[in-house]
Amino acid sequence: VNSNLTALSNSILKKIIALGIPYFVFSIVIWSIKYLMGSNVRQQVDINDLIMIPIVPFEHFWFLYVLLIMFVFTEVLDYCFKNNYIVLCIILAITIITWQYPPEVYLIKKTTQMIGFFYIGKMLRQNIDILRNNAFVILCGLTYIVVQSLIIFLDLDYHGIAFVASVA
Repeated sequence: VNSNLTALSNSILKKIIALGIPYFVFSIVIWSIKYLMGSNVRQQVDINDLIMIPIVPFEHFWFLYVLLIMFVFTEVLDYCFKNNYIVLCIILAITIITWQYPPEVYLIKKTTQMIGFFYIGKMLRQNIDILRNNAFVILCGLTYIVVQSLIIFLDLDYHGIAFVASVA
């Protein structure tokens, strides 16, 4: 059990480093440019913006926070339950609940919107051979089209995901 917990900790630490370094480097670079440009930028920044970079995502780098939350959350669930299908059910339940009761916090809202797709992708990566099965790929495509059509037909607000189907 201790070695599994150590492996989990190491995995999470690697993700924090892999996503944290680009986040901080690019955030500081963009903050510096905006700070030096002063009033010539659309949104001016000050020293408080620099101090808040670890807490509040800077500019369009919110997706790195969301990605990190998804990695950590799914790793912990995988560690606790050891069954991909149980974890997927938990994640889908969270996603469905947040359809009806969207969180006020932007990062949590974005995380709950995308974590189901993220985990399905993670499962497919672990079982890459399943993608070679044409029937499975066609079934997934048809399922996606049916779900998106229902979302549009029933006028459910799934936070912009229906947009993909409406463009196609």
